[in-house]
Amino acid sequence: SVQFQDIFFFFSSRRRHTRCSGVSWARRCVQETDLAEFYECCDDFQLAAFEYKKALTAYERILGTNHTKVAELYLKASDMLWQEDQNDEAKKYIQKGIQILETLGFTNLNVYCDSLTLKGQILVSELKIEEGLSLYQQAIDTMQKISESDDDQKDIARYTEKIRDAYRESKQYGKAIEFGEKAAEIRKSVETEESEDYMESVSYTHLTLPTIYSVQISVVAVSLKKKEQLLIP
Repeated sequence: SVQFQDIFFFFSSRRRHTRCSGVSWARRCVQETDLAEFYECCDDFQLAAFEYKKALTAYERILGTNHTKVAELYLKASDMLWQEDQNDEAKKYIQKGIQILETLGFTNLNVYCDSLTLKGQILVSELKIEEGLSLYQQAIDTMQKISESDDDQKDIARYTEKIRDAYRESKQYGKAIEFGEKAAEIRKSVETEESEDYMESVSYTHLTLPTIYSVQISVVAVSLKKKEQLLIP
């Protein structure tokens, strides 16, 4: 489209005229990050990951390796790589971001909790459920200690929903419902009952999950009945 071409030409032409000075490197940081966010909005995760990596190089040149902005970009790049099913590289990037924050002693920041959660998501997608659950719970415990706003409580609800989804993935529907109810209660305390996130949380927990659970129980019951019939002489 014309809009895409205009944006692409804008960023490309600015990069061509970038000189390796302090000001130009700072400009490059902004350019690469903006372009990465543009591709992310377009759901072009491969190009977004590529641009976030370039932004990382630029920011590391100016800020050094151990900086919260650098850790945030490792999180962004990792997320894009995971979206592209490049799990091994995604894990390397997210682990690097976590290490930076831990080295700095900044384990009380939202970006640290989000990094733990993303690493958990990657592990759950690889069916390493227990490892993923442990990271989700660590993110919740950390956020509960630093929570100061409704937005922080919404993050706790979001992390709790990750636990709900991990239990569903492993077909532990009883636990999925338990954590779904916890998430819904948290959202109820900080959101209106008409909000989209609250409605989704409640409907999923009280309608979708119980239905799946009931079907599973029915299937197991039918299977047991068939086995009993086969055992009857």
